[in-house]
Amino acid sequence: MNYCCPVCKKTLKLVHRTWVCENRHSFDLAKSGYVNLCRNFKASQGDNKEMVASRTVFLEKGYYQSLANEMVSLVKKLNPEVLFDCACGQGWYTKQLKQAITGEVHGFDMSREAILHASKKDKESHYAIASIFDLPAFSKSVDCITLIFAPTAAEEFHRVLKENGILITVSPGENHLFELKEAVYDHPYKNDHTPAVLSGFDLLEQRFVETEIFVDCPQDIQALFMMTPYTYKTSEQDMAKLKALQTLKTRVHFSICVYQKKVNFYKKSIDID
Repeated sequence: MNYCCPVCKKTLKLVHRTWVCENRHSFDLAKSGYVNLCRNFKASQGDNKEMVASRTVFLEKGYYQSLANEMVSLVKKLNPEVLFDCACGQGWYTKQLKQAITGEVHGFDMSREAILHASKKDKESHYAIASIFDLPAFSKSVDCITLIFAPTAAEEFHRVLKENGILITVSPGENHLFELKEAVYDHPYKNDHTPAVLSGFDLLEQRFVETEIFVDCPQDIQALFMMTPYTYKTSEQDMAKLKALQTLKTRVHFSICVYQKKVNFYKKSIDID
């Protein structure tokens, strides 16, 4: 699959190690193999090097393998020719998705450090720095999009998906990390796992994956907490409770929603030729 130029929207072709369009806009492949296709890229965007390293250690210990297995099972049944893993982070899920199918897999994220890590560890998938709200792809060119713990760019996803294309999203289930929240907060609450209503898509299915994990490393507990939005709104007093934890047993609970594109929903949208 060819990318489209983020500047003029013409076809990019790979010449040696540079993506070039007919208007001579060019984008070099990095040494590790990724390409920066973001029009308004700032080096400080997304996860930094320390955050990427911390999340990588946590994920590679298999705490979220139950989720990865379910995603692999879903994607394997679909066997898409082209799959976009949007907001792919360091590519831990992306790599496993690629190993399950014969089609092309492309991972996109705004974090240079995350994409750099992903492209070093996974040579079978294609990685690019790009916003999920401005994907470097032509309209109706993608079979399946996966989105794990990230905001949804429904209109952009609708544009790039083929007719009847599939969008798979992952969000926290009702009981996700509830015991962790009990240890940190005085009044923990359960998550609302009502499926999001996405313009331009029909919800085909919602399924749940729930299991219990035991984290016996304080650094992993910190990494887990940093992977949640709670880290941005937790008081110093509650953070002290978190830092005091030496071990943690908690449920992980994931809500997986499978959507299908409604054809001709955005009647006024302009396709990129």
